[in-house]
Amino acid sequence: MYYLTVGYPLGAEIIEDRMVSQVSFQSRIVRLIPLEYRIWSKFLLGAYENDVKNTLSKEDLNGYAPTMNKLIQTGLLAALSDGDFSGMETLIFLRQGIGSGIDLQLNAYCVTFRGKVQLSALEYDVWKEADGVITYDELERRAVSKYQLPYFEVRKTAAGLCRRGLLLAVNREER
Repeated sequence: MYYLTVGYPLGAEIIEDRMVSQVSFQSRIVRLIPLEYRIWSKFLLGAYENDVKNTLSKEDLNGYAPTMNKLIQTGLLAALSDGDFSGMETLIFLRQGIGSGIDLQLNAYCVTFRGKVQLSALEYDVWKEADGVITYDELERRAVSKYQLPYFEVRKTAAGLCRRGLLLAVNREER
């Protein structure tokens, strides 16, 4: 199972003599206890469950199942089955990095994010459309229309950008 975090990390604070991490989620601030944040943040760049489990301490693994249930139930994690990206449809994405457009020397589109990242034309268009406002459905519709590709290709591209940290799922559309 592949998981995307939903929300935007805001950092930790001491509240009532207790360390809590804060995540902006659906126009509010959600406070996570250290175990919840450690697990949530492991999925921040989009990860597979087994990869995350392998990075956790034995103590954290003991609380893993109930913490995962809570994060999924509250919507802070979106579960995507391998090859099935339909769970992305109701998400809103926000691009990370600074776009520099096409680099004629590299013959590629580039974004500066933890260094210079080269993107295909499709990746760059998906990245630049992710403004944190339009829904993923609209972003996908625009890319499919422009490139005449199947929806699956655009979803796979968006998921790949999430794994690289170039897109963050910041909210679910309120229905």
